Amino acid sequence: MKAMGTDLEASAWVMERVALAMRIPQLLLEREAVRDKPWTRREVRSTVRALVDQGRLMYTYELGTSFLEGCYSGVSRLGERIVTIPPTHSYKPRQGEVPVVMSQGASFGSGRHPTTRLAVRAIEQVLSPEGEVEPRPGKWVLDVGTGTGILALAALKLGMDKALCTDIDPCALFETRENARLNGLSDSLTASDIPISEIRGDFFLVLANLRLPTLLKAMPVFMRIITKPGFLIVSGIQVHETDTLEQCAQEHGFSLQDLRTEQKWASMIFFSDQP
Repeated sequence: MKAMGTDLEASAWVMERVALAMRIPQLLLEREAVRDKPWTRREVRSTVRALVDQGRLMYTYELGTSFLEGCYSGVSRLGERIVTIPPTHSYKPRQGEVPVVMSQGASFGSGRHPTTRLAVRAIEQVLSPEGEVEPRPGKWVLDVGTGTGILALAALKLGMDKALCTDIDPCALFETRENARLNGLSDSLTASDIPISEIRGDFFLVLANLRLPTLLKAMPVFMRIITKPGFLIVSGIQVHETDTLEQCAQEHGFSLQDLRTEQKWASMIFFSDQP
């Protein structure tokens, strides 16, 4: 059996388990891995050690217990082009990279979870398929359930002109505005707690990293506010939910353009050109 420390699938499993728990004792992580996967404790420890060395995980201590948490002190590649950089990090982007400065916060959207990475890659596919950033004057992007604002900021960096970010969490709205400021995009981004049902406007691109029930309920709104032609990128769904979502989207005039998966998660790109 291949050593777990060099196994991308094993590393991805460890990162997702830590992300879902926010933090987890290493002994518990080891027990779950040995119970659910064909790995030994030595292999688990080897992978954890490699992820810590890469700056993707870190140890924290509380009341004598050691926890594993995601580490946000380094540069993270979310797609082919988009990389996130902490505000204090001195980093010179490589050719073709598009940096997004992100402060560490409590809201969802650090880039460590598969749904965020899948959504970013879908944004790159829609906005930068040839690897070039094309400015889109007058084009708006809507990011529903924005969290840290990472998806909207990535879209702005890849050429979108204006962004509306919505979330019911005041902390998320604060962090989105702060991250927009760090990227010099405060004038291009609006953060609001407006409910989905009350959103008005014309959006070339709608981003929704949400769970299936919310997406199904919001589909009529998405069709109403998306320009024709226009795109809808959804994430936050599991692979077994994609057929249900595709059927609902088709009933509202969308056609599926692409489906990507990572572990049990999926992202879908829908297109609409129907008036």
